[in-house]
Amino acid sequence: MIDFDIESEYYPRTDQYEFHFRKYHPTIPGRFVAKPIEWEAVSEGKNAEPCLSFSYGQAQDFMDQLWDLGIRPAKFPKRKRMSKAEIQSFLNDLKELI
Repeated sequence: MIDFDIESEYYPRTDQYEFHFRKYHPTIPGRFVAKPIEWEAVSEGKNAEPCLSFSYGQAQDFMDQLWDLGIRPAKFPKRKRMSKAEIQSFLNDLKELI
């Protein structure tokens, strides 16, 4: 179960995409929102904390949001053959676009 939601918007005048992440806590009332990412200089070879960390389901939700905004992968990984289920999923995506 995904315990956060993403609101996304595209602004053509500035060619910018904005994302708002909201998370709900099971015992604390209200909602929590993600703050803007801050850039920090680090020395070469130093490990940094990830700026985002998702479960598989959360990452899928984020990818779906990107897809809904019209953002597609620049290239797909090379595969020998797609399974029947993968082909059907791909065709279903195409049907939704048409």
